[in-house]
Amino acid sequence: MNYSLFFDYDNKKLEQKAYDNILKEFENRETGYYRLPETSKKFLNINFDVDFDEVVVIGIGGSSLGAKAIYSIFKDKLKKMIFLENPDPVDIEDKIKEIKKPLFFVISKSGKTIETISIFKETIKKLDLKKNA
Repeated sequence: MNYSLFFDYDNKKLEQKAYDNILKEFENRETGYYRLPETSKKFLNINFDVDFDEVVVIGIGGSSLGAKAIYSIFKDKLKKMIFLENPDPVDIEDKIKEIKKPLFFVISKSGKTIETISIFKETIKKLDLKKNA
């Protein structure tokens, strides 16, 4: 098969405007992930002051893949991690059975990912989680 790419360079102003908008976001710190390495340093010394046996990551796609990759490399040196990343009720039920004394991380870049919210709600219900418990 033969595919061709088409780039419309008739409107250089539009291209420049897009670049200028990205630069403005960066300079005004409007978008957090541009400075993620810099802002993440504050998390290095967090004392969770929580006794836990496993880390439970709730998130889908890119929100859980980074943690999953790190865990796959260092799992013999880390506490057990459980990944709730599929809204399928059977999958959630199976994984919830493994949860005994968790520390939860609910991850969503937008904060509005419907699958992540659904999994979190189901986890709250199944484990009867209470605020500040």
